[in-house]
Parts: sequence; C-alpha cells; structure tokens
Amino acid sequence: MIFFNLPSSQVEILKKDLKQPKGSLAFDFNIGKGIFSKDGRDILLVEISAGKQLYRLVRTKEMNIVFYHFSPGTGAREAIADLNKITPYLQKIGV
Repeated sequence: MIFFNLPSSQVEILKKDLKQPKGSLAFDFNIGKGIFSKDGRDILLVEISAGKQLYRLVRTKEMNIVFYHFSPGTGAREAIADLNKITPYLQKIGV
C-alpha cells in the first residue's frame, strides 16, 4: 500500500471504513507541484487494499488524475479529472 505521510493508526481506520457498502472518502494531502509537472510519466499517488477491494489514485502522463476502484462485486470503475483544465484555474487563484 502507498500512503503519503498517513499515520499507521489512520491507515487501519481507513482500511476498515473502505469495506463499508456505502459512503464517501475525502482526503487532503500535499504532494508538491510535481503533480502538475509534464514529465511524461505516470505517478501512483495512493494505493489502498481493503479486503478484496483495491483503490488507486494515479496522475497519468496525459495529465489526468484517475481514481480506480476494483471490486469483485462491481468490477472495475474509474473517475477521471483532466489537470490540463484544472491548472489554469489553480494558477488564477495562486496555487
């Protein structure tokens, strides 16, 4: 599993909560401006295994943030945000 500066106690709580059939997860972490670097490579930001489920958050070389959820019950699902569309807004507000 890959977590950025998340204490092990919180990792265990997170893994338990992710096994619930319903809910949402929000997290805030600072990975630096490297996420916006057009360096031509994929970056695995977070990978969480919770029982038979797998969650992944990836910054792709195409500058997308992709959230993957793999589960035996629902199969594979993904949600995509295009950083190329987000970056101008972030620059405007000074991020």
